[in-house]
Amino acid sequence: MIVLYIFMGIFALFLLLVLLLIVLKKINDKKTEQDVLKFIVKNPDRASFYVMENGKILVNTGAEIKRPLASVVKIMVLAEFAEQVSAGMIDVAEEVHLSSLNRFYIPKTDGGAHSKWLDNLKEQGLDLEAKCTLKEVARGMILYSSNANTEFLIEKLGLEAINHRIQEWGLEQHDLIYPLSSSMLIPSYLMDTLDLSKKQVAAYIADISYSDYANKASEIFNLLQSDEEGKWIDQLNRQETSGLKLQELWSAKLPGSTVQEYAHMLADIQEGKLLSEQAQPIFHELMEIKLKNPEPFIYVGQKGGSSISIINQVIYSEDMNGNKIQFALFIHDPFGADRIWLNKKFDLFINKFFKDEPFKQQVVEALA
Repeated sequence: MIVLYIFMGIFALFLLLVLLLIVLKKINDKKTEQDVLKFIVKNPDRASFYVMENGKILVNTGAEIKRPLASVVKIMVLAEFAEQVSAGMIDVAEEVHLSSLNRFYIPKTDGGAHSKWLDNLKEQGLDLEAKCTLKEVARGMILYSSNANTEFLIEKLGLEAINHRIQEWGLEQHDLIYPLSSSMLIPSYLMDTLDLSKKQVAAYIADISYSDYANKASEIFNLLQSDEEGKWIDQLNRQETSGLKLQELWSAKLPGSTVQEYAHMLADIQEGKLLSEQAQPIFHELMEIKLKNPEPFIYVGQKGGSSISIINQVIYSEDMNGNKIQFALFIHDPFGADRIWLNKKFDLFINKFFKDEPFKQQVVEALA
């Protein structure tokens, strides 16, 4: 009889939880761009936002707070790619065996990005047992945000060269980067090499310095480079290290910068001040998206970045009147319930900002 009561109690709690989730979903579905704006206004500790238009600062909130970049950092990999192509160091038409990319592919860690890129290659009629061009690898990194492609390009370009580019461009707030995909395997790598429990690993990662953490990522990267059979990924990509706490720690340890630094960098790229003349068309071709309804824009370049606790977007654009905008919005560590609806309404907010002038003015005034 006691067992029956316990079971009924558990079942009642389960039903209550289901009902609560249904109510929350209905509430979240009704949220709009106005709710995203309210979140930014009310959470300066979690959101940084910086916008320039024709050299004038429109929005400047939390602009100097360094936050993790997630995939936004792939812009720096693309910049080095464009420069090395323009210098004749690498060839965009060079063919790459897709199996070579698989050395860095970690299943179920990229939100399906790499698989979506491969599906697109299939639609183009490419045999996935064959090859693709180096340019296509870079496109997969930017448009689909493939982590495996990013890791391959880090190998091809050289991590030192990419980090030298960050320093050469004077990005003082920008962390030097490390192999991002490899870093996902750090928890299990530490468990195996240092004989640590999951709890001990979390404490270790929380306390370790950025440079030491980056070195661990590079250690794993070196192992993956020579592992054609994928034994290391099979060994280290374990379910036990994919919990919420470790994912949040991984996100917090990602290379960081500020919205101000990225907006100004994009402005300088638009004005031709950073990239060489030969590198500019290569960079812009891969960064800029094809819009279904391009008006009023001549071009729009963008890169997002996300994780379990990160929602980022940077954009540069020029409209048919010659107005140039640089937009950088970084959100880190929103509360659990906020993460769900922010992810769903983030694009709505951005589209409204760029296409609805009254809403843009409302945003500017609210954050003045």
